[in-house]
Amino acid sequence: MISSIYTSFVSETQKVKGTFTFWFTIMGSLLIPFIYFLIYFFRFENFVPPKDINPWDIFIQGNLKSIAFILFPLHVILTIAINLNIEHRANSWKKLFVLPVKRESIYIGKLLFLLFQVGVSLIIFTLSILIFGYLLGFIHSELNFSEYPPKLLQFLKSIIRLFIAVLGIFSIQYVLGLFVKNIIIPISLGVFLTIVATIIVQGWEHSIYFPYAFPMYFFLNSNQLAVIDTHYGLTISEITSFTTFIIVNILGVIMFKLKRIS
Repeated sequence: MISSIYTSFVSETQKVKGTFTFWFTIMGSLLIPFIYFLIYFFRFENFVPPKDINPWDIFIQGNLKSIAFILFPLHVILTIAINLNIEHRANSWKKLFVLPVKRESIYIGKLLFLLFQVGVSLIIFTLSILIFGYLLGFIHSELNFSEYPPKLLQFLKSIIRLFIAVLGIFSIQYVLGLFVKNIIIPISLGVFLTIVATIIVQGWEHSIYFPYAFPMYFFLNSNQLAVIDTHYGLTISEITSFTTFIIVNILGVIMFKLKRIS
């Protein structure tokens, strides 16, 4: 089964090579860091830090806030929809289901590839923040980016936690995208629920269990982990996100095995 999953994974990489999906992953990851770079570059006098203040803290937190609230959830929603639409558009399911490969291998192979894409997006996002920060320090030395080191370990932990926080959204959009041919439906629903999350996260206590609010709670909690309930460094919403991912994909595999070819 492992070899079948690997074959399915490799097949997915071949499908997107050189396509819009490939470039979307890269450009979507660079968008926010590049915007922050331009803001700092043209208005650097507004961001000169006080003495003994590490400028990386504000720079990194600003980037994380921007993607956690809106951009990263939307990026994940669009990445999944665009990838799965390749199969729907070409009506490839008939070809895939007649191959001597178990359906669960196809399901898991696609799942792992999309997780890989999301992971690559976060890696590009992380590296671009560091590169743009050092570039700003070189161009405008008064910003002090060259005088202080970024807190890499804390930054990487935040990136991992953000990845976990988005797993709930990921699983729902993945299963929805597999079974709905019209790409507009999963995208529209994902965008609508993300907007709903931005509203309810501000005042509804039970929104902590709403999957589309998990990335937002990641940022809201990122500065106060010492005073909130955590388990192994993860908040309730992040644990719920991981649990949602497992449960939804177990159901997804069962549904995919029963999927009728049409």
